[in-house]
Formats: sequence, structure tokens, C-alpha cells
Amino acid sequence: MSRHTPAHDLWAAYRSAPCRRTRDGLAVHYRPLVRSVAHRTAQRLPDHVDAADLVQSGVFGLLEAIDRFDPDRCARFESYAVPRIRGAVLDELRAQDWVPRTIRLRVREAERVREQLAMHLRRTASEREVADALGMPLRELRSNTAARAYPEYDRPGRFAATNPEDDEVFLRQVRERAEEQRRQYREKQRREQENGEA
Repeated sequence: MSRHTPAHDLWAAYRSAPCRRTRDGLAVHYRPLVRSVAHRTAQRLPDHVDAADLVQSGVFGLLEAIDRFDPDRCARFESYAVPRIRGAVLDELRAQDWVPRTIRLRVREAERVREQLAMHLRRTASEREVADALGMPLRELRSNTAARAYPEYDRPGRFAATNPEDDEVFLRQVRERAEEQRRQYREKQRREQENGEA
């Protein structure tokens, strides 16, 4: 017994004669998938990141997935679309950052070495120990670490499927940057209040 759902009918129509109207119908049908991906991503981000903006970015990934989906290579559209939707959402977040890729790679390497040293030493490694293990001057390590407050992930290609480990690092760094910005804002408010009372 074959299953005829609205999505099945839309896909059949789209495959036989691709047109904007049918594609839009598919986009409307799969919009809850976009919302789900965007809201799951937003839960791990600072409060100031608007889930609606992420949904908007995710729709572009959905449209790209609809255009490129090949049922012969992947049986379920949802399995194909989710990484592309998530990639579009993360591309939008990445576009807002500015640190060069080389700095990002150095920071990632320093974090990896710091974790390895901590396991080996059974304590937190000092900056000097990390710099020595990396074979770089302490000043360069500190410069790279300062850049970490403003991470950037270069755009690997519009709506490309992304590496989940990189995504987690990226999301963690967005949260850290937001926390630092909040701390700086509270400190600024405290100083202004002290100056006003003086």
C-alpha cells in the first residue's frame, strides 16, 4: 500500500515539473522542521539572539535543500535537510564575527594542547606551559587567546553541511562572548553609578 501524503504529492509534482509554486508549498510543509532546528540552536545561545532571525536564515537552507535533494541518494528529505538548515543558521551567526581563520585554528590548537596538558599534569596548565608545548612565544598565545573573545568561523560555503564539533565550539564561544559583553556592560553601569554618586 503506497502512502500518499501532501508532501508525497508535492514532491511528485516538483520532480515532474519544478516550479516556484510547488517549491513554496514544500517550504511551507517543512517549515516546522526549520523552526525545530532554529529553536534547538537558539537554546544554546545567549538570550539576545532572536530565534525568529534564526528561522529566517534556516528557511534559506531549506530552500537550498529542496532544490538539491536527490531521493536516489537519501531516502528521507528530513535527514538531508536538517544539516543544511543548521548550516544556514550557523552561517548567519558566523557572518557576524570577524577574527581570521588562522587565529581561530591557533585558538583551537591551544585549547586542545591545554586539555592534553591538564590531563597529563592533573592540574590546569599555565599559559607558559601551553605556549612552550605549542612552540610559540607567550605573547603570541596571549594575543590569540584575546582574539577568542571575538571568534569567527569562515564561511565554508553557503549552506554547507557543518562539522558538529566545530558548531559546538562556535556556539560555546558565542555564549562566552555574550557573557563577557554582559560583564563589561554591568561594570560600566557600576562605574557610572559610582561616578554619579560621587
